[in-house]
Amino acid sequence: MRGQPTPGTRVRLTDAFLRNTGQVVGGEAFARWTVVSCPCGLCQTGRFVAVDQPSTDDPDRSRHVAVANLEVIKPRPQYNPFPKSAMRKFHNRHED
Repeated sequence: MRGQPTPGTRVRLTDAFLRNTGQVVGGEAFARWTVVSCPCGLCQTGRFVAVDQPSTDDPDRSRHVAVANLEVIKPRPQYNPFPKSAMRKFHNRHED
């Protein structure tokens, strides 16, 4: 990933990272997080980001993940059962 994702961005671990660490079939392979803002020194360097999951060491803090091991999740396209082109064809056929 290039650059640090902004807070609110949905991310997941990269396939390459999961394969290299043997986590392809575990829970981490399906984990999705939202990046949250964090003023700590790790996040200020730009190499790590905080996500919306509690840390295993300190439940009061957010989990931090290396930016190099993350990829942004693209939002799903909204399904439109009536696209404009289909509606145009329908209206053209049914004009009075």
